[in-house]
Amino acid sequence: MTQLARRLGEVERTLAGLSGPSVSASGREQIAFTPHAGQRAFLDSPQRRRVVCAHRRWGKDFVTLFDALTRAREWAKEPHRDNLEPKVAVQIVYPDFGLARAAWQLLRRLIPAWEIAGQWESVPQRLTLRSGVEFELRSADTPSKLVARGTDYLLIGEAARVAEEALQVALPGLASPGRAGYCTIQSTPFGGGWLEQLYERGQDSEETDWASWQIPFFLPGTHERHALASPLVDMEEVVRQERELSADRFSQEWLCQFLAGVGVVFSDVGQRIADAPANPKRPIVCGVDWGKRQDHSVFSAFDSLGRQVAVRRMGRQAYPAQIAALCSFVAEHKVETLIVEETGVGDPLKDALEQALFENGQRKVKVEGFTTSQASKRAAINRLQVAFEGKQIALLPDPTQQREFETFQRSETAGGTEMFAAPSGGHDDFVLSASFAFSQIAAGIARRPLLLSSSVHNLGNLPYTGAVGEPSGFGVVKVRGGRFDILSND
Repeated sequence: MTQLARRLGEVERTLAGLSGPSVSASGREQIAFTPHAGQRAFLDSPQRRRVVCAHRRWGKDFVTLFDALTRAREWAKEPHRDNLEPKVAVQIVYPDFGLARAAWQLLRRLIPAWEIAGQWESVPQRLTLRSGVEFELRSADTPSKLVARGTDYLLIGEAARVAEEALQVALPGLASPGRAGYCTIQSTPFGGGWLEQLYERGQDSEETDWASWQIPFFLPGTHERHALASPLVDMEEVVRQERELSADRFSQEWLCQFLAGVGVVFSDVGQRIADAPANPKRPIVCGVDWGKRQDHSVFSAFDSLGRQVAVRRMGRQAYPAQIAALCSFVAEHKVETLIVEETGVGDPLKDALEQALFENGQRKVKVEGFTTSQASKRAAINRLQVAFEGKQIALLPDPTQQREFETFQRSETAGGTEMFAAPSGGHDDFVLSASFAFSQIAAGIARRPLLLSSSVHNLGNLPYTGAVGEPSGFGVVKVRGGRFDILSND
């Protein structure tokens, strides 16, 4: 049995003996902790530099905090530390104070009340133990402030969202005389960068003081749980998310992959370009993104199979002219439902549009509002991204539209909030209008996916009319796992 394993047993027995198996002396609910195989591999590793890249919900925060606490308790017993102040210094760094606060609360639940000598909620937050251990919590939003006294244990959580400068500033503190000099970096990947470089360093057999793990939920190419994955995560839920998330997002969050170009939202846009369908499948839904002073208005109409029927971009014209043009667009392309942006000027424009349609005799056209917020925008863009990756969308050949889709970007805040936007100086009118339409038709497309073989990209002229499995004028169509594949072009 390793020293850490023995200490783990001691801590668990101490926690259980305070005042019952589920409540600590301070009245807080305790956390029952039995490390799974992946966590045990980390806890037993002897290296001073460790990089843990693991899937979501693996337990990275908990096990790394536990490791820091366990080692700090042991170091505090070393005689030479009587001359150090504090005896043991642990620095915990997270991207922002929101994530840091959650880690802090987790740490507090690991420590029985009798062991705490004092705590300070000021910035940086500090907690001291009676044994002389001091924990200091900091945010990485200003890396220059991470200069600290000598550090025994540096823990950087969700490191993929932390600037490399934070590590460069904090790391020298590990070299202080008398300090243990341990560093643990944990995260789910987001792109590559310095985290991937340190992971590769841990895989280098010549770097004997480094260790690293890359722990996906599934074994590559299977739905079999990885031996080091968390056994507590429900496999059915992960399989469900594989269908719901974009391929890149799932690969990052659950397959733990370092993805190049992670900021790109829509891949292979050029392969989703097609002429207008000869016989659009109704109903026709049109998304409307109203232009402001610096933007254009875009009307983007799709049939129920996800094929773009028509698109129009209007210059900076007065709103009455835009509404008149939209009424003509609706009549020309037999649009049955309009999904209209309601943020900003959207509400009065929606009322004016409904009035104009009524006066034009287009009373059957349904007008629905799309309230734009960061949350609703993320959901709409994610649906559109899934349609691209599932090859369930076709766009008309329009160079400006194609460029907007190809340059549209995804980013994340330090706290992990997903953000979407055009690059600086760019526009996203085509993207947003299409996302509004897909917010209405995505559910129907999910039931009728239309996928093409890699050599065919024109969805608009698919003449297939036969039953599934029968030959047609285009090729042989066969159902595979709920998807339609064109098997040949003969």
